Amino acid sequence: MIVDRAIYRDGVRAAEPRDLAAMRQVCRDGGGIAWIGLFQPTAAEFADIADEFDLHALAVEDAIELAARLYNVIGEVKELGSQQDRNFRFTTATGRYLLKYANPGFSYAELEAQNIAMQQLAAHGIAAPSPIASLAGNLLELADGEGGPHVRLSTFVEGEPLTDTKYLAPEVIGELGRISALTALALAPLEHGGLDRVLQWDLRRAAAVVKSLAEFVPDETTRT
Repeated sequence: MIVDRAIYRDGVRAAEPRDLAAMRQVCRDGGGIAWIGLFQPTAAEFADIADEFDLHALAVEDAIELAARLYNVIGEVKELGSQQDRNFRFTTATGRYLLKYANPGFSYAELEAQNIAMQQLAAHGIAAPSPIASLAGNLLELADGEGGPHVRLSTFVEGEPLTDTKYLAPEVIGELGRISALTALALAPLEHGGLDRVLQWDLRRAAAVVKSLAEFVPDETTRT
């Protein structure tokens, strides 16, 4: 079922259209990013959303064909979860790789900045994914040649999310702090036009985000 719907502009919740058609119209008229919260969605609900927003039809078979055509990567594939992209992990004879279909809401400049950031981290010895050039020599490609979402192939970093761990030992917390500090130092000199963007996840905008969303927290004690 659809449990939430909203339009975000400049990282702030700006509107709550009554249905999918209204969301689509708001996006057309005033721009913004449509946010649709789903809980155990049915195939019919997915189909309605895809039809209303003209979403790119994407299946595992498409990822397999694209990986072979653009990167000569062939192997066992598994789709991974994602908050806003589509990610496919390929296990091949030479290792594991990640094929990412980027969210169309992100510009080429933003995706290019992500690639540069990954390269910067790798250059400082930090275990982070690194973008891999396509057969044409590009770090970003278009899924359909002239249209469709941008895609990238990167190395795959093995590990388990800390969010799945109920207890973090002091040693783990210390290592997390060390890696965070190294990451901050590695990215500090980075300058790129794609970094100049507004996101609700940016802690510098925390006050504005809380102010815009506080009314949706029903419990007054929690809200204040």
